[in-house]
Amino acid sequence: DTSIIRHFGGVFVSVDQGRCVRPLLNVETLSLTKNILRKYQKSSSVCIWQELLFQGCIEFFDKEEEINDILALFEEKHFKKGGLYKEPFKTSDYVAFLCEGSVRLIIHKENGDEITARILQDNSFIIDPYRLKGTDSSPLSIECLEDLTLLIASLESIQKMLETNLAL
Repeated sequence: DTSIIRHFGGVFVSVDQGRCVRPLLNVETLSLTKNILRKYQKSSSVCIWQELLFQGCIEFFDKEEEINDILALFEEKHFKKGGLYKEPFKTSDYVAFLCEGSVRLIIHKENGDEITARILQDNSFIIDPYRLKGTDSSPLSIECLEDLTLLIASLESIQKMLETNLAL
């Protein structure tokens, strides 16, 4: 039992009862995909889809697999109350999800003053905004106000996942 559903600009293919998957182009085979498309561009054949599937250019991905792929990027880490998750004037190439605990985001001024920028609690994402701007040094430190449980992933791995899974 197969059906095709178009929803919010996406295409979902239902391959069994209640399980929707979406076709994704495999970017590792992008040059192969372009060659196949060029081959059929001048013909009126409708075999493109089957050949793309056969050559591994298209993969079917369901919501459960998407969630598992995202979760696989994160590693659970624990930090003690009073410690620093991020030290000032260093860059952080990570994004964290705060599962349990609370943190204080502190901006360190050149004159030695500290400014509390924000307090974050459970179910918050933590990322150094200076890192996103591309600066090499960040005046931000992140202090653990309680024992923490974080899920941490590198920005590089998240970027790679987003580039290879265009549907996310």
